[in-house]
Formats: sequence, structure tokens, C-alpha cells
Amino acid sequence: MSAEAEIRLSAAQLRLRTRHPFFATLALFASIELTDRVETAGTDGKALFFNPSYIASLSNEELDGLLMHEVLHMALLHVSRRGSRQPYRWNIACDIVVNEMIVSEGLKLPRGAVVDPDLAVFSAEEVYDRLPQSYIKRVTVMQDIIDISGNQGLTDAETQHSELASYWANAREQASIVLDKMTEAGKFAGKDPFGGSREWRAVRQPEVDWRTILWQYMIRTPIDYLGFDRRFVGRGLYLDALEGETVNIAICVDTSASVDDNELSQFLSEIQGILSSYPHIACDLYFADAKLYGPYKIYSLDDVPEAEGGGGTVFEPFFEAILSSDVYRDAAQGNFLAIYLTDGYASFPPEPEFPILWVVTKDGLSPGDFPYGLVTRLSCAA
Repeated sequence: MSAEAEIRLSAAQLRLRTRHPFFATLALFASIELTDRVETAGTDGKALFFNPSYIASLSNEELDGLLMHEVLHMALLHVSRRGSRQPYRWNIACDIVVNEMIVSEGLKLPRGAVVDPDLAVFSAEEVYDRLPQSYIKRVTVMQDIIDISGNQGLTDAETQHSELASYWANAREQASIVLDKMTEAGKFAGKDPFGGSREWRAVRQPEVDWRTILWQYMIRTPIDYLGFDRRFVGRGLYLDALEGETVNIAICVDTSASVDDNELSQFLSEIQGILSSYPHIACDLYFADAKLYGPYKIYSLDDVPEAEGGGGTVFEPFFEAILSSDVYRDAAQGNFLAIYLTDGYASFPPEPEFPILWVVTKDGLSPGDFPYGLVTRLSCAA
């Protein structure tokens, strides 16, 4: 049966070269193993695994779709992007994204594949955050994203993830070149299926957990700022905080119904952890809708007042308050940071002189649509 399955997979690759050259080129970068160790199919980001008995149950059209389904999981780095997210829920989110790409190319999916065009417009991380528990209980997917970390140490896993990212970035580039050349030669009229989608942006700029960004942003050491936005280096933010030197943080929470109680609690708990660990950080808290409320000096969660607001979102009052504040004017160079927790749906004022971190709620504006500042998404990890 393995020999027959191997022949059918080779035939699927040949069909794709004519009809879907972009996908076919990506498939060339994937090694394939036929094995009974997987119930249906799967990938660990390095190789594709197919159960010969499962392949025998599929039509040729379904096999084509399955092959591309697994290849896209690899090319879109769905193995390494999962992070600490719940595996099955993450698998559903990733399936929704890749299956829509496959369907839009006219390929057929195996029976029972989950398809949701409304959710598929988002990145896998955003789909994950939008999935209600009832949805997860209602659908059944093959758990085909295989964790590669296992018993590896953190450093080994990060190295492997980095190598996969580089490998598949090259594969995507080569696939785009092949598609462009065939289109120019008149042999194929098609487009890059990733296009300008949010999933494409997510894989080009992999998400870093918002908690990590928050800690790196507020605690200024050379190690913490590895990979930090280079625009801020020139403003002195790469320097060590000196003994006894105060770092002033201004935090604004969007209270225009953008931030729910759970998100606010998550966010403030992280702030509390940072403040209790680093007493040299002084924090002013603001609330804002169309108006600005505050500042409130906070040293612990006990100091946080009840949120005020409920109107529309306007960013300017917070920016104006910072620029006119004594705290900002008197801060040593590089010792002032601003953080805005928001959904991002408002007009942006001109870029301020002070650095700003946008922490975006799970249903908020895409990080790529923020015109300046460092952006991270407040996403649930479980």
C-alpha cells in the first residue's frame, strides 16, 4: 500500500505544477514520509507525514487539497507560531486560514475539513482569539500540527524555529519567483495566494508574546532590548538604567468599550508584576475615551481607580497631556515610555517625540495598520 500511496502523492505534485505552480514550488521544499505513526496526515515543520491507509480513502482532488493543506502549515510556520497556545484550538485556527486559501484556488478539501470565510480573513493568531468555546466543541479537525519542542531546551527549540523561519522564507520567495516568471511568459495567469493577507503579514513579522514585549519595553538592559525597534535606539532607550535612576512610564487605557474587564485585568496584572520587581519604575495611569482622565500614580493594583469613560476613542488628549507634563519634560533622555492599551480604531495624531508601545486588544486593528510605534497584540495564551 505504501508504494501505491507514494505513486499517488507524486501524481498530486505533478498535477499541481501545471495548475498551481506557487503551491507546487512550496511542495518541493518539503520532505515526505509515509508512516502509520500518524492517523491521517501531519507536519512538524520540517517534514510531511501521511498515513497510506488514509491516502487510499481520498479521491485525487481531495489528495491535492490535503497535500497543499500540510505544505501551507509548514510554509506559514504554524508549528513554531503556536507558542504556548492550546494545541487543538490552534490547529482549528490554522486550518480555517489555510483551507480558505485552498478553496479560493479551486482545490477540493477532504471531507469534514473546517471552512469559515468570515474568520479566514484574519491571521491564525487572531482567529485563535476569536474562536468561541462552542465553536471548538462543534467542529472536529485532524490534529496535524506536531509540536517539535518535545524535551528540547528553550534555546534548542528557538534555534530550530529560527532555522525553519529562514528555510520557509526562502521557499516562499522561490515560489513567488516561479509564479512571476510563468505569468510573464503567459504560461499561467494567477496571483500569489498569500497576497497582502493578514496571515501573510503575520508570517513575515512573527508575533512575539505581548508579555515579553511589555517586560522588554519597560526594563531597559542590553539583553532585554535585543531585537528592539531600532528607531528607539537613537533616543537613548538602549542604555542601561543607572543605579537609583527613575524610569517614568505613562500608561493610557482606552475605555471607549474597547477593553473588557478580563483584558484590563490581564494587562494590569503584568504591569503590577513589573512594578513590584523594579522599584525604579514610576508609573502614571490614564483612562481615555474622547476625554482624558488622570494621571493616577500607581504602585500596585490596589492603587488603580475605577475606569472612567465609555465614549468614542480619541488619541490626541493623551499625547497632548504627555507633551505638556512635567514628568516628561524633566525625565532624563531615554527615561520616558508611553504605553497605550486600545483597539486602535481611531485617527492617529502625528508621531510624537516620545516612544510609544501600542498594546492592541484581540479584536483590534491589525498591527501592520499602526503608522508608528511598537505594536503587540493582547492575545490569550490558552
